[in-house]
Amino acid sequence: MLGIIFREFLENTSIHGIRFCIDRKIHWSERLFWFICLLISWYGSILLMYASWDAFKNNPISFVVETTYKEWNTEFPSLTICEVENNDRIEEASDNKLWTSEHDFNLEEVLKEIAFYKGVSYYLYQFCATQDADPNCPKGNFTYYANMVRSKCDEMLSNCTWVDDFFDCCEYFLPLDTELGPCYAINSIQRRNPNGKSLTMNNNKLTGPGIISFNVHVPANVYIIGEEEVPALTSLTSDILAVAGNIHYK
Repeated sequence: MLGIIFREFLENTSIHGIRFCIDRKIHWSERLFWFICLLISWYGSILLMYASWDAFKNNPISFVVETTYKEWNTEFPSLTICEVENNDRIEEASDNKLWTSEHDFNLEEVLKEIAFYKGVSYYLYQFCATQDADPNCPKGNFTYYANMVRSKCDEMLSNCTWVDDFFDCCEYFLPLDTELGPCYAINSIQRRNPNGKSLTMNNNKLTGPGIISFNVHVPANVYIIGEEEVPALTSLTSDILAVAGNIHYK
């Protein structure tokens, strides 16, 4: 009875090769071949396990934290600041520079879409691109209108520091034209300082982590991107900090 149970186990076991050794339907030479293969594989497995055990006892592997990165210079990301709205300047430009105080207020929305383009130009199309378009609509040179409305660097930024050292914001935050309009970027290869000055923004174990600090005085988006990138409508929202009044990001 015990022999029958043991034979049934050998015939149905998942250990590869054993069932061929006792299969009476195949030639004895084939059963012998499988038996020899089993002996060799088991012997090899025993040798491997013994070698692993010996290495564990005599040559233990030490797992440590990788610290070679501390020998590297890590480049700080590029920061680009793009103003997103400025209703006061739009109203001032509309009343005093472009039109009079009696102008169609839809023109202010047109001016906003030109100066702070967000991918949609509803008012520009409805009031300036049809046959009965308002004659006061901007006809071209949209950069002129954007520059008229958008804030300058010294109106946007102040109190700039790099690793606790103050620097002139507008000397290093340089104008950068994007599809979102004029922005200001630091540490970007897309905009070199015409004066040849640059702020070294590398970090290593001697300098410590890079920390830049500044105040933004207008509603804006701060893009944290690579030095070769330019802000766009398709920029990931995870790379953007939306800055407004009484908001502090760290």
